[in-house]
Amino acid sequence: IGKYRDSGRHPNKENTNPVQGEVLGSEKFVFTMFLKVGSHNTVSKVNEIKELQKFLNAKNLGTLVMDGKFGPMTKNSVVKFQLAKGLIEDGQVGPLTRKYLNE
Repeated sequence: IGKYRDSGRHPNKENTNPVQGEVLGSEKFVFTMFLKVGSHNTVSKVNEIKELQKFLNAKNLGTLVMDGKFGPMTKNSVVKFQLAKGLIEDGQVGPLTRKYLNE
């Protein structure tokens, strides 16, 4: 389940392994799920897809409705993100794409 990371909350303790589902702050959302077209079948995936859509909109990679549905428009925006990062553009949010989303 995705979560939020607050990088400055604990200056003496670096939280590199957040607990799944833990809300750590509101600075940055941490993507944790494999996402692809049609993967909006659980509440946690819907929430993660909404965060993905918000992220892609903020990067001017789409004008997506934040509805939590991973459809063709979200896929196209993911492909644009992958191209910008030099990744294979499969339109899926796998481990490597997540790595760049979470930078």
